Amino acid sequence: MSKLLLGIAVLAVVGAVTPVMADDQAQGNGAQEARENRKELREDRRERREDRRELKEDVAEGASKREIARDTHELRHDRREVKRDRREIRHDRRGRKDHD
Repeated sequence: MSKLLLGIAVLAVVGAVTPVMADDQAQGNGAQEARENRKELREDRRERREDRRELKEDVAEGASKREIARDTHELRHDRREVKRDRREIRHDRRGRKDHD
């Protein structure tokens, strides 16, 4: 009888702990994703700075309209990427607040 009660107690503890452990792991994965999103944001901002510098240099050197249009297009693309990265980071923060 005591082995049966012990077995039930062990199953109850395992059943109670398993969801908590799974939630902690999900939060850990979310933290990793947040770090990756912040890294991507830094890289996209760096690209945007470089493209701005390139556009300024091309304008100063009298580059063709085609080259300036290409630089401008790259800048627009960089801005969209930065905006997307910020949105993902906001989403990550909201998701973690829900788990706290």
